[in-house]
Amino acid sequence: MTQTLRIFRKDVRHLAPFILVILALQTTLAIAAVQSVGIVGDTQRIDIAFALCESALPLAWVFLIAMLVLQDPLAGENAFHLTPPYSWLSLFTSKVFFTVISLNLPLFLSDILILNTLGLSFHFSELFWRQLPELCFFTIPAVAISGISRSLIQFSLFLFTLVNTRPCT
Repeated sequence: MTQTLRIFRKDVRHLAPFILVILALQTTLAIAAVQSVGIVGDTQRIDIAFALCESALPLAWVFLIAMLVLQDPLAGENAFHLTPPYSWLSLFTSKVFFTVISLNLPLFLSDILILNTLGLSFHFSELFWRQLPELCFFTIPAVAISGISRSLIQFSLFLFTLVNTRPCT
Protein backbone atom coordinates (compact mmCIF):
# COMPACT_ATOMS: atom_id res chain seq x y z
CA MET A 1 0.00 0.00 0.00
CA THR A 2 2.82 2.43 0.75
CA GLN A 3 4.36 1.72 -2.64
CA THR A 4 1.03 2.48 -4.32
CA LEU A 5 0.71 5.79 -2.48
CA ARG A 6 4.31 6.69 -3.27
CA ILE A 7 3.70 6.13 -6.99
CA PHE A 8 0.41 8.08 -6.78
CA ARG A 9 2.10 11.06 -5.08
CA LYS A 10 4.87 11.04 -7.68
CA ASP A 11 2.33 11.06 -10.50
CA VAL A 12 0.30 13.87 -8.93
CA ARG A 13 3.45 15.93 -8.36
CA HIS A 14 4.66 15.48 -11.95
CA LEU A 15 1.27 15.92 -13.64
CA ALA A 16 -0.24 18.64 -11.42
CA PRO A 17 -0.28 21.36 -14.13
CA PHE A 18 -2.16 19.05 -16.49
CA ILE A 19 -4.63 18.09 -13.75
CA LEU A 20 -5.30 21.79 -13.18
CA VAL A 21 -5.96 22.30 -16.90
CA ILE A 22 -8.50 19.46 -16.86
CA LEU A 23 -10.16 20.86 -13.74
CA ALA A 24 -10.37 24.29 -15.37
CA LEU A 25 -11.91 22.82 -18.51
CA GLN A 26 -14.38 20.77 -16.47
CA THR A 27 -15.34 23.80 -14.39
CA THR A 28 -15.81 25.98 -17.48
CA LEU A 29 -17.92 23.27 -19.08
CA ALA A 30 -20.11 22.97 -15.98
CA ILE A 31 -20.57 26.75 -15.70
CA ALA A 32 -21.41 27.06 -19.40
CA ALA A 33 -23.89 24.19 -19.13
CA VAL A 34 -25.68 25.82 -16.20
CA GLN A 35 -25.66 29.30 -17.74
CA SER A 36 -26.90 28.14 -21.13
CA VAL A 37 -30.17 26.87 -19.60
CA GLY A 38 -32.80 29.54 -19.38
CA ILE A 39 -30.83 32.34 -21.02
CA VAL A 40 -32.68 34.20 -23.74
CA GLY A 41 -30.82 36.45 -26.11
CA ASP A 42 -27.11 36.50 -26.89
CA THR A 43 -25.73 33.09 -25.97
CA GLN A 44 -22.97 33.06 -28.56
CA ARG A 45 -20.09 33.42 -26.05
CA ILE A 46 -21.49 30.67 -23.84
CA ASP A 47 -21.96 28.40 -26.85
CA ILE A 48 -18.39 28.98 -28.00
CA ALA A 49 -16.98 28.27 -24.51
CA PHE A 50 -19.16 25.17 -24.26
CA ALA A 51 -18.05 23.87 -27.67
CA LEU A 52 -14.37 24.55 -26.99
CA CYS A 53 -14.44 22.82 -23.61
CA GLU A 54 -16.51 19.95 -24.92
CA SER A 55 -13.94 19.20 -27.61
CA ALA A 56 -10.81 19.99 -25.57
CA LEU A 57 -11.73 18.01 -22.45
CA PRO A 58 -11.63 14.50 -24.00
CA LEU A 59 -8.37 15.36 -25.73
CA ALA A 60 -6.92 16.54 -22.42
CA TRP A 61 -8.11 13.30 -20.76
CA VAL A 62 -6.41 11.17 -23.41
CA PHE A 63 -3.11 13.01 -23.19
CA LEU A 64 -3.12 13.00 -19.37
CA ILE A 65 -3.62 9.24 -19.40
CA ALA A 66 -0.82 8.86 -21.95
CA MET A 67 1.54 10.96 -19.84
CA LEU A 68 0.52 8.93 -16.79
CA VAL A 69 1.34 5.62 -18.46
CA LEU A 70 4.53 6.95 -20.04
CA GLN A 71 5.78 8.11 -16.60
CA ASP A 72 6.69 4.50 -15.79
CA PRO A 73 7.71 2.81 -19.03
CA LEU A 74 7.49 -0.92 -19.47
CA ALA A 75 10.74 -2.78 -18.98
CA GLY A 76 12.52 -2.93 -22.29
CA GLU A 77 16.05 -2.91 -23.58
CA ASN A 78 17.21 0.13 -21.66
CA ALA A 79 14.32 0.94 -19.33
CA PHE A 80 15.02 -1.61 -16.59
CA HIS A 81 17.86 0.29 -14.94
CA LEU A 82 15.86 3.55 -15.08
CA THR A 83 12.66 2.30 -13.44
CA PRO A 84 12.33 1.49 -9.75
CA PRO A 85 11.42 -2.11 -8.91
CA TYR A 86 7.68 -1.64 -8.44
CA SER A 87 5.35 -4.56 -8.16
CA TRP A 88 2.92 -4.63 -11.05
CA LEU A 89 -0.07 -4.60 -8.69
CA SER A 90 1.12 -1.43 -6.92
CA LEU A 91 1.77 0.27 -10.24
CA PHE A 92 -1.60 -0.74 -11.69
CA THR A 93 -3.50 0.26 -8.53
CA SER A 94 -1.76 3.61 -8.43
CA LYS A 95 -2.60 4.38 -12.07
CA VAL A 96 -6.25 3.36 -11.64
CA PHE A 97 -6.52 5.44 -8.45
CA PHE A 98 -4.98 8.44 -10.23
CA THR A 99 -7.43 8.10 -13.13
CA VAL A 100 -10.43 7.86 -10.84
CA ILE A 101 -9.35 10.82 -8.70
CA SER A 102 -8.24 13.16 -11.49
CA LEU A 103 -10.69 12.31 -14.29
CA ASN A 104 -13.76 10.44 -13.07
CA LEU A 105 -14.33 12.24 -9.78
CA PRO A 106 -14.36 15.78 -11.30
CA LEU A 107 -16.78 14.62 -14.00
CA PHE A 108 -19.01 12.98 -11.40
CA LEU A 109 -18.97 16.05 -9.12
CA SER A 110 -19.66 18.46 -11.98
CA ASP A 111 -22.64 16.35 -13.05
CA ILE A 112 -24.00 16.45 -9.50
CA LEU A 113 -23.50 20.22 -9.27
CA ILE A 114 -25.11 20.85 -12.67
CA LEU A 115 -28.16 18.75 -11.82
CA ASN A 116 -28.42 20.23 -8.34
CA THR A 117 -28.12 23.81 -9.63
CA LEU A 118 -30.82 23.20 -12.20
CA GLY A 119 -33.07 21.67 -9.54
CA LEU A 120 -33.21 18.27 -11.24
CA SER A 121 -33.29 15.00 -9.36
CA PHE A 122 -30.62 12.42 -9.98
CA HIS A 123 -29.65 8.92 -8.98
CA PHE A 124 -26.06 8.04 -8.21
CA SER A 125 -26.30 4.84 -10.25
CA GLU A 126 -27.21 6.83 -13.38
CA LEU A 127 -24.26 9.13 -12.81
CA PHE A 128 -21.94 6.15 -12.46
CA TRP A 129 -23.23 4.77 -15.77
CA ARG A 130 -22.43 8.13 -17.37
CA GLN A 131 -18.76 7.37 -16.68
CA LEU A 132 -18.86 4.27 -18.91
CA PRO A 133 -18.48 6.06 -22.30
CA GLU A 134 -15.49 8.00 -20.98
CA LEU A 135 -13.94 4.73 -19.86
CA CYS A 136 -14.65 2.87 -23.11
CA PHE A 137 -13.85 5.59 -25.64
CA PHE A 138 -11.03 7.51 -23.96
CA THR A 139 -9.39 5.77 -21.01
CA ILE A 140 -8.95 2.20 -22.27
CA PRO A 141 -7.78 3.17 -25.79
CA ALA A 142 -5.38 5.78 -24.34
CA VAL A 143 -3.88 3.20 -21.97
CA ALA A 144 -3.55 0.66 -24.79
CA ILE A 145 -1.93 3.08 -27.23
CA SER A 146 0.42 4.58 -24.64
CA GLY A 147 1.39 1.08 -23.52
CA ILE A 148 2.95 0.41 -26.92
CA SER A 149 4.38 3.92 -27.33
CA ARG A 150 7.84 5.03 -26.29
CA SER A 151 7.12 8.76 -26.17
CA LEU A 152 4.31 11.27 -26.27
CA ILE A 153 5.15 12.08 -29.89
CA GLN A 154 4.82 8.45 -30.88
CA PHE A 155 1.56 8.26 -28.92
CA SER A 156 0.27 11.29 -30.82
CA LEU A 157 1.16 9.70 -34.15
CA PHE A 158 -0.54 6.43 -33.19
CA LEU A 159 -3.62 8.33 -32.05
CA PHE A 160 -3.72 10.46 -35.19
CA THR A 161 -3.42 7.33 -37.35
CA LEU A 162 -6.14 5.55 -35.40
CA VAL A 163 -8.54 8.48 -35.63
CA ASN A 164 -7.93 9.06 -39.36
CA THR A 165 -8.12 5.43 -40.44
CA ARG A 166 -11.14 4.70 -42.57
CA PRO A 167 -12.54 1.19 -42.83
CA CYS A 168 -12.23 -0.54 -46.17
CA THR A 169 -15.50 -0.92 -48.04
